[in-house]
Amino acid sequence: MRRQFLVIWAAVIGLSVIDLLLCPRLQLRFHHWAPLALALGITGGIALFYHFSGRSAALARAAEWTLLWLGFVNAGTVLIYLAAACGGPTRDAALAMIDAALGFDWTRWYNFLAPYRGLRFVLWLGYLSLFPQILVSIFWFSCRDLDYFNYELLLNNIVALLITTAIFLLFPAFGHLAPGREREIQVLLAVRGGGRLSFDLSQLQGLISFPSYHTVLAVLLTWAHRRSALLPLVALVNAVMLFSIPSYGGHYLIDMIAGAAVAFLAIAATAAAHQPRAIAGATAG
Repeated sequence: MRRQFLVIWAAVIGLSVIDLLLCPRLQLRFHHWAPLALALGITGGIALFYHFSGRSAALARAAEWTLLWLGFVNAGTVLIYLAAACGGPTRDAALAMIDAALGFDWTRWYNFLAPYRGLRFVLWLGYLSLFPQILVSIFWFSCRDLDYFNYELLLNNIVALLITTAIFLLFPAFGHLAPGREREIQVLLAVRGGGRLSFDLSQLQGLISFPSYHTVLAVLLTWAHRRSALLPLVALVNAVMLFSIPSYGGHYLIDMIAGAAVAFLAIAATAAAHQPRAIAGATAG
């Protein structure tokens, strides 16, 4: 298992080094590091304490995976800002044409949901469920000594983020201006405009419209729990999240189709690194 930890550590450190090298070239700075440093320090301290004290191997594993996710999410989001700064002409017109060919009308979908406050609230909760799902998954697998699934989930997300960022670099888009996305659109416009910019690290925005990374995570989280007793609940939550993505994320339908394709591509791409013996007969009960 330590080898798998080292693989993920190397990937997260690699992403961070890329960020450090490219930020000066693209004139992007990120400030307000204190909350992240505090979170990393506390989580790392918990991991070390439980690892060396021997009091709880499960908590030591859970803390280390949480530490790795914190590093990945921040390094990955900075990488997305860097890709946005390099992006060419936006592809919204082409994406809208594809949606029209698929028979999906975003405005009609949004207006259909508008009168149903209860349904919109449920969809909103589903849309916000990503990070709670990740934390639950980390602790579920750690407490059952099934760290292979923690490794697989994070490795698949790293690969998927790299694929998604590459596509975003080639096919940038704004998406629909759904309520609540005003800040995200402003940041994307500023980054694409170039020049010296500085962003608060604690208030980073998800700038990718195409492909939808919410869809990527919905697929990867469900896949990670394929042997888990939590699968029915995870599948239900992610089904709700998928229905929420167009209205709350301002996404085109083709964004979601592309996001699902990226997730399955990431699963296939990392299959060679998987160890079948590590999961043979395993059930995350």
